[in-house]
Amino acid sequence: MKNSILLFALFAMPLASKAAENDQPAENTLRKAIRSAGGKRFNSIKAPTMWMETGTYYGTGQGVPFVAQYATYWPKRWYRQWVEGQFSIGIAGEQVTVFRGDSHEGQKLSGPMLKATLHHNQVAWAQLLYPLTEDEYTLSNIPGIDVDGNATVGIKAVHKSGSEVSLYFDKRTFLLKKTEAMVPAREYGGKMVESETVFSEHKRFGGVLLPGKCKILYDGKLFVESERKAIKTHATIDPAWFGTKGPARVR
Repeated sequence: MKNSILLFALFAMPLASKAAENDQPAENTLRKAIRSAGGKRFNSIKAPTMWMETGTYYGTGQGVPFVAQYATYWPKRWYRQWVEGQFSIGIAGEQVTVFRGDSHEGQKLSGPMLKATLHHNQVAWAQLLYPLTEDEYTLSNIPGIDVDGNATVGIKAVHKSGSEVSLYFDKRTFLLKKTEAMVPAREYGGKMVESETVFSEHKRFGGVLLPGKCKILYDGKLFVESERKAIKTHATIDPAWFGTKGPARVR
């Protein structure tokens, strides 16, 4: 569940500052994907945003239903995942705080656990697409693959920390269909596994076209299935959720 986040893009943000690093085909693909997913409307999900998912977690070997709520605020690099009755994780830049149950007292991560969580988050942020327009990621063109019978075009995004993710967009619609990355998995003793996320049933949420469903596989085995239920932009968010301080509402 830790990287089930389903987020996407922004149009009309200048990419000129990355022109020397990114290859042109990759930038062209990203522009088309952002335009297809909503264009300028995607600015709205950079603001304080909340959404909810329901799904099933298979990491223990059997299906466990879950309800998860998320909150993000891109300019500050704030991200929160709350899994009902279990835990929540708050990320503020390079700082990660884990909260158990409904506790408001969190534990700051450090060392390998901090690094692993940030790695997951860097992969998840790339799925938003709009972070790819900034200089934290370098883009390159890669061959497309078949995703559920659909031809795709691909780009690779490499975060400045070294984390990599491959993104595949429908060749006709340029909607995001799949991502692939190597991620550390607690369920596999912390070793790196191949994570594949397949997106489907794109729907409009407040004018933004996002996947309604996603399926995550670890080393080819089903890990998580989830469905987005609702999304709210310009939401009221509490900085304490992310283990930090600051204004509770930012537009």
